[in-house]
Amino acid sequence: MLSQDEQVRLAAIAAHIRAEDVMFADALSRGKPITPRGDRRWPFQLIMIAGGLLVLQGLNHALLSLIAFGAVVMVAGWRADRLRRINRHRAPYTGAS
Repeated sequence: MLSQDEQVRLAAIAAHIRAEDVMFADALSRGKPITPRGDRRWPFQLIMIAGGLLVLQGLNHALLSLIAFGAVVMVAGWRADRLRRINRHRAPYTGAS
């Protein structure tokens, strides 16, 4: 059983989520969560696809520099997406100790 303070905090969190994204809050209350509105993965996926196409083009023309550049672009897109996913779940830095 939750204490009164925990219930108040939970209600405040639920109100905050509902205020930010009503569709996400409704889907979450039904038990079938959807991706939140602010989740933007497509730019990073597009970068990784572009890098993969550069690698394929380099393999097709036997250009080692194009293969290496495409691989770097793919890894950079993957790493940026990974950092975005990690930072999305961190608490904001307030500067106070």
